[in-house]
Amino acid sequence: MSASRTLLFTTLLASLAALVPGPASAAAGCGVAQGKAVFETPEVQVYPRRAKLVACVRATGRARVVGVRSNDGGIGWSTVDRVIAGRWLLVHTSYTFAESPDAADDTLIDLRTGGSASLSHGGDAGPDGQVAALPGVLVVTGGDAKGVQARFTTGRIERLSAVADATGLAAASSRVYWREPVGGQADPRTASYAFTGLPGASAERTAPLAAKIGRCVPKRRARLVLHDDTRVVTRTATDLLLCTRTTGLQRRVGPAGTKLVALSATALAYTRDGVAGALALSSSARAEMPAPAGAVALDGTIAAAAADGLRVASVAAPLPKLLTPELVSDVALGVVPADAVALSTVPVAYWRGADGIDRSVELR
Repeated sequence: MSASRTLLFTTLLASLAALVPGPASAAAGCGVAQGKAVFETPEVQVYPRRAKLVACVRATGRARVVGVRSNDGGIGWSTVDRVIAGRWLLVHTSYTFAESPDAADDTLIDLRTGGSASLSHGGDAGPDGQVAALPGVLVVTGGDAKGVQARFTTGRIERLSAVADATGLAAASSRVYWREPVGGQADPRTASYAFTGLPGASAERTAPLAAKIGRCVPKRRARLVLHDDTRVVTRTATDLLLCTRTTGLQRRVGPAGTKLVALSATALAYTRDGVAGALALSSSARAEMPAPAGAVALDGTIAAAAADGLRVASVAAPLPKLLTPELVSDVALGVVPADAVALSTVPVAYWRGADGIDRSVELR
């Protein structure tokens, strides 16, 4: 690890244990005005302060440094990926230096205790890695990991596989999947590990009233569901709405009972009344299919199991496709290299069959 990156990374880790005072808000319990935040849900608000990224937990009003935004000796820039179970924050930090290779860290932070688990990859830390986050544990491969490891925010580390070039990490409830190459065989082996005793989710909080964010002006008495650097999701008495911060353009996702599954850089995934859907952010493309037991999503791809099998659809290919007619469980989506050069990736779907065997298929 280069000296400049070591300085940035040491500063970040030291800051994770520190609580910083945040301005109080009678409505939200902590934080700053919504328009000054870079990420927000009913549970947490994340905002920049000087060269740090700070997260404020609404339930307690406590603020904690969770990342960096610095150009001192190099550029360290942290962004929030998502909140897991209302308590754990997944943060990606990229490092750019003039005289050494770029690098990155993915860190899972327990907002209640300050404990964290990280993967360093790129640069001196080794090849690009992958992570899958579950409550209290970050499953990692590549980078500074040896094989597939479970790194807990309590500091404990478990090796799940010794295979160094495993790919396609994906989480489904308390199970994590990956693929391992098998010598002399074209198809990789699908592997998984089921965790027991993981912490439960935090209690759901009432969403705060939405304020103006960028050019997004909320509807009367709309509640904030989520917002990040580019998009704002709100809920009114009748609709779930998506707005682009830079233009103020607002789109209807579905009726008020529609639940947000995931928001990525390319698509918003949702469920409502036994249906799963994905809405493209840059076009009017939309995919929907039956999902009586819920769905999982990755960018613009959705997967859902039903009594008559497992189906997938995407904003690029909206017609649902049957992957298997069998009854399945623990469905997940990940990504794997598209070819040996690994310049691009393709989605991969995982599931556990009724026979207890783990299976996967690339969605090309």
